[in-house]
Amino acid sequence: WAVAFSPTDRVVATAGGDKVIKLWTVDPSAGAVGASCLRTLEGHTAAVLALKFVTQGTQLVSTGGDGLLMLWGVRQGASVATLDAHDDKAWALACDGDGDRVATGGADAKLTLWRDATQAAAEEAAALSAK
Repeated sequence: WAVAFSPTDRVVATAGGDKVIKLWTVDPSAGAVGASCLRTLEGHTAAVLALKFVTQGTQLVSTGGDGLLMLWGVRQGASVATLDAHDDKAWALACDGDGDRVATGGADAKLTLWRDATQAAAEEAAALSAK
């Protein structure tokens, strides 16, 4: 139900009603025959409805029928964070150009805005440890 191209690699992410995200390596010169599954990401408890690559293709965000927003490490093939985004299905997902901000829209009639605070948290931790 959702497909996204990585902005940097020859990787395509697909997702759907089976609750999983699959990452595929794609060889454009080989057509459909050139696609092979790199890994399967599991964690949603309902259909995955939307997904986008962020942070220059190193991470992927997804939303689903479970109302969750999940952040995935592409290389690790694992969930980095799970946020309870909506009381019902989270149908829509959009990211700003840098991937620092994510917006989700759900069947609960809510628009939720998220900001990636990873860098800010790392800088704060470094400042505290330097004291």
